[in-house]
Amino acid sequence: MSYRVSWSRTFKTADFYTKGHAGLRAPHPCPEHEPYCFKSDGYWGGSVNGTAYLIDLLDISSIMQGTRRKLLTISIDAMAQWGGTGGSSDAFITLVADGANIFERSLYHGVWEWKKNLFELNKDVEVVKKLDVQYGAVITNPIGGWVDLHGSNIILTGEYYVTIPPPTATIKVNIVNRDTMKPVNRAYVALISGAIVVADGFTDSSGDISFNNIDKGSYTLRVTAGGYRDFEQSIDVMPPTVSYRVKVVPIPVTPLPWWLVPVVIGTVVLGGGAVVYTISKKPAVPSPPVIVMR
Repeated sequence: MSYRVSWSRTFKTADFYTKGHAGLRAPHPCPEHEPYCFKSDGYWGGSVNGTAYLIDLLDISSIMQGTRRKLLTISIDAMAQWGGTGGSSDAFITLVADGANIFERSLYHGVWEWKKNLFELNKDVEVVKKLDVQYGAVITNPIGGWVDLHGSNIILTGEYYVTIPPPTATIKVNIVNRDTMKPVNRAYVALISGAIVVADGFTDSSGDISFNNIDKGSYTLRVTAGGYRDFEQSIDVMPPTVSYRVKVVPIPVTPLPWWLVPVVIGTVVLGGGAVVYTISKKPAVPSPPVIVMR
C-alpha cells in the first residue's frame, strides 16, 4: 500500500538569476512587490528581452522522496501597466527537465490589476534529475510611451507516494488586516494540494481557524476575504502543530474625482434620487504582496 504526499513551493526573486538576450535588458526584482515579483519595464524605445533562471535547479529525488513523482500545477500572477502608445509585449513561464523543455505557456496579464494564470501540468518526473523554472519577458519598441510587465508569486505543486503513512499535524492560521493588525472575521481559508482542496473553512471573530489531521507535506494556503486582496502561498506542514499568521492587504477605495463631487451632489439635490455614473479611470496600483509570518 502507498500513501500520497503533497509538495508545493513558492519562489522568490532571490531564487533566480536573470540574463538579457541580444544585448537587451532582462526582468529584475520588483521593488513595489518584493520579494516575489519580477518587473520588466520598457520605455521610449527601450526594449526588454530576458529570462530569469533558477540559481539552484530543483533536485527532484531530494524534494520528492518517494515514487510516482509528478508535477501537478504551476501558477503565476501577472499584471500589465502602460502609458502612451506603441510597442508589443509578452511574458511566459517555462519548465526545463534535464535540459529539455517540458512545458511553456504565454501569460495573460490583467490590465492594471493582477490576473492569476493557473496551468495544469500532470507531468511525470519519476526519472527527472534536475528541474529549472524560468520566467521570461519581451517588450518591443514602446516608442510612444512605456510598458511595465509584472510576474509574481510563482507556485509549483506536485505529489509523490511513500510506503509508510505520513504523520499528521494540526494547522492553526490567524488572519489579520495588514494595516491595522485587527483580526479578519469570515475569511475563507483553504489548504490545497495541486487542484485538490484538502481542508477549508471560515475564520472566527478572532481571525482564527484550525485544520486537524493534515498529512505532513507542503501545501498551498489560499485566503479570500471581502475587501482584501487574495492571498496564496506555499506552507510546510510538520507534526505535531504549526501556526501561521497571514497579513491580508486591504483593497484601497478610490475616492470620486474632486470635479465630480459637486455634480453628484447637485444632481441628487435636484433629482431627489440615486445617481448612476460611469467613470473611466486608471485603477489604483496594488499594494505589496502579503507575507506569511511564522
